[in-house]
Amino acid sequence: MKIFCFVISLAISIVLCHPQLGVKTHQGPVAGNLLANSTNATYLGPPLGFNATHPMNLYPSLDTLKNVTEVWKNTTNRNQWFNRTRQEMSRGICYEEVPTVTLVANPRGNIPIGNGSNPSLSRIKICCQGYERNPHNFNLCDPICHEPCVNGLCVAPGTCACYPDYGVDLDGKCVPVCPIGCSNGDCLPDNTCKCKKGFVPDPTGKFCIEGVQCDVPCLNGYCTGYNKCTCHAGYLPHPTNGHMCMPHCPSGCPNGVCSGPNFCICNAGFIKDRSIKGSQACIRRV
Repeated sequence: MKIFCFVISLAISIVLCHPQLGVKTHQGPVAGNLLANSTNATYLGPPLGFNATHPMNLYPSLDTLKNVTEVWKNTTNRNQWFNRTRQEMSRGICYEEVPTVTLVANPRGNIPIGNGSNPSLSRIKICCQGYERNPHNFNLCDPICHEPCVNGLCVAPGTCACYPDYGVDLDGKCVPVCPIGCSNGDCLPDNTCKCKKGFVPDPTGKFCIEGVQCDVPCLNGYCTGYNKCTCHAGYLPHPTNGHMCMPHCPSGCPNGVCSGPNFCICNAGFIKDRSIKGSQACIRRV
């Protein structure tokens, strides 16, 4: 009789305390998952069984991401970098309180005492906002990067860290840098880049960006892009020579030549008309 009672008691405890394995993801709706945001949590799907955990103080684990750039700068082996970077990442695990009755297999039976702030509540692990459950290990939460981290690793929500020998370009992409190669240039033995025409080294010297460079100096202007000149005030672009700017005389120079902004030089046999103050008109010498 004692053995029979023990078996019955054991069966009841298994039904009531069937554990939920793994961390619940914030994404849904998926049967058996927990839909959560920063303020509340809702269990989705059929009852699974009580989350058998011991009472303890649980807090969000949004740890600050440590200096990942130092990790890849000081590590040449990609596998070592990958492992160390994963260890430095935030776990992305938060905790929420839910009614214990929603976790048991038979909500009409005996409800175990929860480990929450009151006996009717239980604390369960969930993935924090910006994280999702690892498909291979339900005890892990991975950060979400909506854009693929090509040549890098998603280390925090929306944040990629580049592999060793890669750097972030102006578009936020991970591109090869010395000694693998130079974007828009050639790598030199000292691990700096010799940039192609139209490009200049970035501040680190590891890749090349579009720069201000004119192969021919700008006459009466200044260089504002690759072989692009902008004229000084009082000058206009030459119709056929992009590196030259011509002086502009708004009223023209009859019987003369425009030699500067609104300044005419008269042809031989002509002089400036002094009867009009400031006039650049040229009249025949009498």
